[in-house]
Amino acid sequence: MRSVFTDPAHRLYVDDAPLPKPLPDECVVRVRASGICGSDCTSWRKGSIGGHDVKAPLRLGHESAGEIVAVGSSVRNLKLGDRVCIEPGIACGSCRQCRSGWYNLCPQVKFISVAPCHGTLAEYVAHPASWLHKLSPETDFREGALIEPMSIALASVRRADLKLGHSVAIIGAGSIGLMIYLLAKASGATPITLVDSSQARLDFAVSALGVRPSEVVRADPQGTHTAEAARIIESMSGTRPNIVFECTGFPGPVHVAIEALELGGVLTEVGIGANVDDLPFSDMLHRQIDLRFVMRANSCFEDCVKLLENGIVNPRPLVTHNYTLEEAPTAFAAASHPQAGAVKVHIVS
Repeated sequence: MRSVFTDPAHRLYVDDAPLPKPLPDECVVRVRASGICGSDCTSWRKGSIGGHDVKAPLRLGHESAGEIVAVGSSVRNLKLGDRVCIEPGIACGSCRQCRSGWYNLCPQVKFISVAPCHGTLAEYVAHPASWLHKLSPETDFREGALIEPMSIALASVRRADLKLGHSVAIIGAGSIGLMIYLLAKASGATPITLVDSSQARLDFAVSALGVRPSEVVRADPQGTHTAEAARIIESMSGTRPNIVFECTGFPGPVHVAIEALELGGVLTEVGIGANVDDLPFSDMLHRQIDLRFVMRANSCFEDCVKLLENGIVNPRPLVTHNYTLEEAPTAFAAASHPQAGAVKVHIVS
């Protein structure tokens, strides 16, 4: 079967791989749609992510959906032909974190597409049935492939403890930031401001997702933290946000978020980036600013499926580019170069 790999030489290529056979607790999924995540691009271009180095050929991809074509002997909850989305973090189930309900923090987690665990950018993959989530027969595979990134957005909203009527700012209008916008809107947050330095991203949010022009602020990378925070507050008619979702991972926007927040506000850090060494802890203490981090998702997949299939949120417009498996090098180039204008790139079959 054909699969998409990277290797220690930073090559990105399509090659043959053996067809998988299911273990007793696994199913084989014919992968029909997969999204390309920024972490896939990082593993390819930098050869490492989160301290996990690519030391051998690694199959990429972890945002996937497909149909079951083989079922392990002990699997009872799924059958041939079922449509499923794939939860990529395979936790041990027995450590303290797993037993406490925080399986996203499992120290023994096997997260597919993070070295050395092969991912899902292949024609077929074997995966434990307990980490497969059933989709309705009417759900498009491309929608199913959006469940994984949506789970990160839902985990972020839950970590922030967002409530009806909360004012919210979202810094970073990539796919996760835009999904957070959809979920915040559905949760009754108001007002909401979406911030990005790319006018094209903001224009896309307005045209494709129905974001109001009054809800967007184009960030000035050369602006001071105080000035940029003031622009966010001005866009909210003088209201400071109760919650800021920081989705870029860059130090500058983190400082802007802290300055913009209301007293007792919550900074929810979603982006993965460089360490921030000069946080204003004294100011945060006196204003009682909470800083919360989001590490993957926890018990969010099934709820995301319900939100999607019941029409509560519609992330489908986020998919701007579609390619075949053999076109993977072109797909990864589009996903990693801003000038391509991609929000979410899918590989479909």
